[in-house]
Amino acid sequence: ILGGLGVALQLSALAAVVFHVVGADRALGAVVVAALGGITVLSATLGAVAPLLLDAAGLDAATVAPPAVTTLIDALGIMMYLTLAQAMLGVGGAAPPVGRGPLGEEL
Repeated sequence: ILGGLGVALQLSALAAVVFHVVGADRALGAVVVAALGGITVLSATLGAVAPLLLDAAGLDAATVAPPAVTTLIDALGIMMYLTLAQAMLGVGGAAPPVGRGPLGEEL
């Protein structure tokens, strides 16, 4: 897990430098850097823990873990990125209702 944290710090620093050199929006760069670091730590943690949990459950970790961990990390990574973007940039959220409700009232 500490190795994942080290890789996360290195990747985040590299992404921050690239965003600075390219001259991209700082807020967007902060979202990408934070998400990249979080996803890297998450993947290292799940990659280490999932096989142990599957072994304890009596499942063959060599065949179940890779696709399960990859799918879980992808889904959680997208959720993490979008949640950070919403929180840090103030974008997204629920769309306002449009049309009429079930009783014909204006929404």
